[in-house]
Formats: sequence, structure tokens, C-alpha cells
Amino acid sequence: MRFMIRAALALALSCPAWVAAQPGHDHAHGPAGHGHAHGLAGHADGDRPDPRRPFIGDWQIDVQATLDADPQMKAAAAADGALAAARETLGRTRLRFTPDGRATVSFPDGRREGVFVITGEGDALSVRIIDAQDNRLNTADYATTLKDGRLTMRHDGTTLVFVRPGAVGAPEKPALPRAQARAIIGRWTVDVPRTLSADERLRSMTAEQQKLARDAAEKFLSQLVFEWRADGTATIGMGGRSQGNRWRLVGKEGARYTLDVAFDDGPETGETLVLEVDGAYMRMTMGPQVLVLARGG
Repeated sequence: MRFMIRAALALALSCPAWVAAQPGHDHAHGPAGHGHAHGLAGHADGDRPDPRRPFIGDWQIDVQATLDADPQMKAAAAADGALAAARETLGRTRLRFTPDGRATVSFPDGRREGVFVITGEGDALSVRIIDAQDNRLNTADYATTLKDGRLTMRHDGTTLVFVRPGAVGAPEKPALPRAQARAIIGRWTVDVPRTLSADERLRSMTAEQQKLARDAAEKFLSQLVFEWRADGTATIGMGGRSQGNRWRLVGKEGARYTLDVAFDDGPETGETLVLEVDGAYMRMTMGPQVLVLARGG
């Protein structure tokens, strides 16, 4: 059920071009060689082990290993006096590959979602990630090695080293008392007109694309119900189905609340959610995605 909040915050207004990037639509050949592109919707050739399986799941950056592997990045951050900030950003970056062929990268201040395929053979693997941004498709190829539980990805002169969550310590903000979040407690539904007005992606679409996106968003978003509880749990409901999560208040500035949210069907490392409450309305932000909720309903 984890898909519901992701769909609500990221896919409700996906542009029509997104369809072209779905698994099974890409058979490109990566820079690592003339290897067939393996989308997660298909099967490996013959009876060989599927090379995609080891990638599935959650990854976090090993900060020190990444800085050691990319001295230019470390030197540039140190020269700008931003090494501590770079460590914080890297430490809170998450990568997820799912069995349905999707790839999600979450940063402290945003996220990108797309699909992935594996190209190349043997030790010359490449991960190709395709995502839709600003109403167009973007493709990036990462020269990749996966060995001893470490996923190393190189692209455009930058090297990132990933490990499974828990393999290294990641910085975590201490939780504030939940009583400080009284204003968010309760049942909330999506205010569709306000949500559509807040979504900047519509501005880059044609009139026809806007109509399709609005119709799909209204049908989907009107079914969502969010309920925040004082015991640190929450539920997202849609069409008789529900998904639970656990939340921690890690920041409060006036009517702005920053939460760390971990989903019941996911890892302990979760998402950063920002809630801004204005009377009977709540603006919910996860990276660049925004929902406007109304109390009750």
C-alpha cells in the first residue's frame, strides 16, 4: 500500500510523455557495450540469473566511502566551506529500485522518480534511469559495480557509493515532543482545486494535456483520506484500502511542521514531509510535490 502516498504526491499529474518511459518501452544499448536492456517487467535471457535482482530495494549513500572515491567532490565542498553540508545532504540521500521497474532518488529537499533498466553484460554493467521532468524525458547512464554489498555508480565525473540502510550510520534529527504537532492531528481530505492550482507542472503542459491531467488527478485525489494521530501513527486511505505509517516531529517553525515518516511496509528510513497548517487547510510537501488538504470530510 506504500504506492498510495507516492502516487498522490508524485504521479497524479504525470505528463502523457511519461508513458513512453514505462518498463518494456526501452530497449536501448548502454555505453558499457552492446548489451540488451533489461526492464524489470521482463525476464533475463534464457535460464541465466536475472542481473536486476541484486539491485532491488533501498540504498543509502556511504558518505565517507563516496568522498574517498570522489576526491574532487570532497575538495570542491571543502573549498566552498560546505563540507559539513555536503555530508548532511549525502547522508540523507536515498535510492530505491522496485520490482515493477521504478527508480526513486530522494534528497533532503526533493525527489526524482523514473524507471530503470540494466544494460551491458558481466562486469560492464550500466544502470539507465529514465525520468520525466518539466514535461520531457531525461535519460542518464551510470557505470555500475555491485560487489560485497556496495553499489558504486559513476556518471558525468561523479562517483556515488551506496550501501543498504543500516550498514553505516546516517545523521538523524532528534524528535520533538509530539504534543507540539497538535494542529496536524485529525482527518484530512484533498482539496483538489487548491492542489491543482499549486502544481506548477500544469503550466508547462498544452491545454489538452492539462485537461487529461486534471481529469485524472481529480478522480484519484478525491478518494484520498489522511489521518494523523497523537500517538505518532497515521493512515492514508483510498477506496476502502489503507496504508499505515509512523511519524516523528523533527522540526517546527510557527505553523510549519517537518516530519520524518516511515511506512509500515517499508524500511525504518523514511521520507521527509513538510506540513504547513493554515486554519482548516494544510499544505503537504514531499520534495517538489504538493497536496493541499482540508480538515474533516
